[in-house]
Amino acid sequence: MMLSEKWEDRFQAEYWQARIRYEKLEEMLEKLEEDPDSVSKASKALFKDQMRVMYDYLSCLEDRALLEGIPL
Repeated sequence: MMLSEKWEDRFQAEYWQARIRYEKLEEMLEKLEEDPDSVSKASKALFKDQMRVMYDYLSCLEDRALLEGIPL
C-alpha cells in the first residue's frame, strides 16, 4: 500500500505501520515493567515519552482520516 499511486492507500499504510509500532512498543514497556532491573529508569522514561508522542501522532491521523472519509 505504501507504493500505491492513491494517496488514500498510502495514508492507510502509514497509519497501520505507526499503529503496529505503537503496539509493539507498548508490549515492550509492559515487559520492562515486569522486570524493573532490565533497563535503566532513564530508558523507560524515554520509551514512555516516545509512546506518548506516537499516541498523539496516531490521534492526529485518526482525526484526519475521519475528516477525509478514509476508513482505517
